[in-house]
Amino acid sequence: MSVRFILPVLLILSGCQTVGVDVPLTSKLLGVWTMTYDGSNLRTTQVCEFFENAQRTCIVEEASFSAGFGEAHRNKITGTWRLEGEMLTVTETLNFSSVEHQVQFKVKSTTANQFVLVSERGDVTTWHRVER
Repeated sequence: MSVRFILPVLLILSGCQTVGVDVPLTSKLLGVWTMTYDGSNLRTTQVCEFFENAQRTCIVEEASFSAGFGEAHRNKITGTWRLEGEMLTVTETLNFSSVEHQVQFKVKSTTANQFVLVSERGDVTTWHRVER
């Protein structure tokens, strides 16, 4: 058998070994995601980026309306994230505060462009990937 035959076959087979292999959940969460909550008098939009080094940055925009008046806020949140099994733990600090908060979510489902989280209180949020 010649090397001219073996080398192309090995290259083809090496490309096949990744077929059917699941991408780790941690890798699926990397990147920029957005979520919007619409309440009766409140709209909250979050855009968060999950980095490989376990850092996380979010821009949160909140707009509320009551008694004919509107109010809006935009805040930056920084922190870390950690995934253990199906549990996502985030720590976060608002840009105007030094107080760190920690929150846990269950990752209910993930696809390449969407993931669904369930908070400790049972609130469900759906996040969508932002293409850059």
